[in-house]
Amino acid sequence: MNRALLLVGAISLLSLSACGDDAPKDKDEGPSCDRRSPVAGLALEDVLARGAFPVGEQQVTLVRDGSCFGEEGNEACSRELRTRLFYPATEAGTDGPPLAEGGPFPLVVYSHGFMSSAVENASLLRILASRGYVALAATFPHTSLGSDTVLFDVVNQPGDVSFLIDWALEGEDSPFAGAIDEGRIVTGGLSLGGLTTLLVTYHAELREPRLAAAFAIAPPSAFFTEAFFETTDIPFLLVAGSADAVVPYPQNGIAAFERMRAPAERVTLEDASHLGFTDQGILLGGSAHHPDSIACTTLAGNLPEAGDGSGWDGLADLGDLSIGVDLAADFGTPCDDAELPYAMRPRRQLELLSAAVVSFLEGRLNLDGAYAAFLEEGVSGDGCDAVYASK
Repeated sequence: MNRALLLVGAISLLSLSACGDDAPKDKDEGPSCDRRSPVAGLALEDVLARGAFPVGEQQVTLVRDGSCFGEEGNEACSRELRTRLFYPATEAGTDGPPLAEGGPFPLVVYSHGFMSSAVENASLLRILASRGYVALAATFPHTSLGSDTVLFDVVNQPGDVSFLIDWALEGEDSPFAGAIDEGRIVTGGLSLGGLTTLLVTYHAELREPRLAAAFAIAPPSAFFTEAFFETTDIPFLLVAGSADAVVPYPQNGIAAFERMRAPAERVTLEDASHLGFTDQGILLGGSAHHPDSIACTTLAGNLPEAGDGSGWDGLADLGDLSIGVDLAADFGTPCDDAELPYAMRPRRQLELLSAAVVSFLEGRLNLDGAYAAFLEEGVSGDGCDAVYASK
C-alpha cells in the first residue's frame, strides 16, 4: 500500500476520532507570539470560550434530487447528504437531545473541503452551538473522503446548501422547524467548501438570497473577477494562510480579496498552512515542519496542475466573463514541490481561525460591538501572527 493510501486511511480514522469536545494539542507548539491586552474587554480566551448552552449533536441522512458530475458532465442523480447537526440543546449529547428554548436561533451551514468530511471543523461548530447557533455540516457525496472524489462536482454543492437551509427551516423531520431566525442565515466553508461558499453567496445563478453573512477559509477564488462579487453586499469574511501550499495565497487570498466589494474583511494568518485549518490538522500535522507536506501527498493526482487555470476547465458550467468567471486566470501551482517554510502550529492556527469566525459572526450578525472590535484589532493584535484588512 503506498503512502498516499495510508494517509487517506489515517485521515479517515482521525476524522472519526475528532468528535470529542476538545481538539487535542500539538506535540510541539513551536514558536509563539506574545499575548497583548484585551480589546473592548475581550481576550482571546473569552472569544474561544463556550457559551451558556449545552451542545446537542445528531446525524441525519438527507436525500435530494439533483445533478452529479461525471465523465459526460452533469447528469441527473439523487444526492445523499450525511449531515451532522450541532445545536443549543437542553443537555449535552450525541444522541439528539431536544433543542433548547430561547430561539429563534441563527443558522450556519458549513461546507467541508476536498477529500474531507462534515467533522473537519467540529470544534468550531461546537463553540457556535454553545453560543446559540444551529450548525449543519453535510458530507458531500462526490467530493468527500471515501467518495469517488470528483473535484468538479463542486458545481452542484451550492444546491446542497440551499436544500439544507430549506430542510432546517421547514423540513418535515427537522428538529429546528420554526426555531430558526430567517434573518440570520449564514454559510461558510473551507477550501473546496470555501469555493462552494463563494458560489452560494455571489454566483449570479447559484446564489442563495436568504444569506445574511458568509465566511470562507482558504477558498480557490482566483478565477472570479470584480463582476462576480456584484450580486450582493452582505458582510463577508475571508480567512487565509500566507504559507498555504494547496491554495496559493498570492492569487487567491490577496488578488481575490482585492476584487471583492465592501463590506468584506480578511484575516491572514502568517505562515499558516492549508491542513492547519482543520481539527485533523492538529492530529496529523502537529509535529510536521509544514502540515501541507502531508496534505499534498494525500491529494496527489487529484488537484489541477496548471497554474494558468486550464486545469479548472471542469468548472465551465459556472459561466464566463459575463458573470465574472475567468477560468483562464492564474490560480498558482498547488503543491509545486518548492521547499516549504516552517509553518504555524496547527493548534494556534485553529485558535485564530475560530476567534476570527466567532468574532465575525457575533459582531456582524448579532451586532455586538465588542466582538466587531476584537475582529478588527484583537485577532491581529493578539501577537505577531495575524493581519486584518477590510474594505
